Amino acid sequence: MKNFYWFGIYLLMGLWLIVSPYALGFVENLQAYWNAIASGAVSLVIALAGMYCDREQAREHGFSQKTSKAA
Repeated sequence: MKNFYWFGIYLLMGLWLIVSPYALGFVENLQAYWNAIASGAVSLVIALAGMYCDREQAREHGFSQKTSKAA
């Protein structure tokens, strides 16, 4: 379950990469713009897939937040 939180950080980084051209004002530079958008999209997909796989693996082994806090 610890990896789940790391994937959350990757998710936030992917969101930042997508928003950064607008926030930092380099929308006119098309190479940098598309690099940030594509990198952010790939990062989001990998983070979401990792979060899903980590959650499924925890379910297969019988770990959940409820059981781990009670123990």
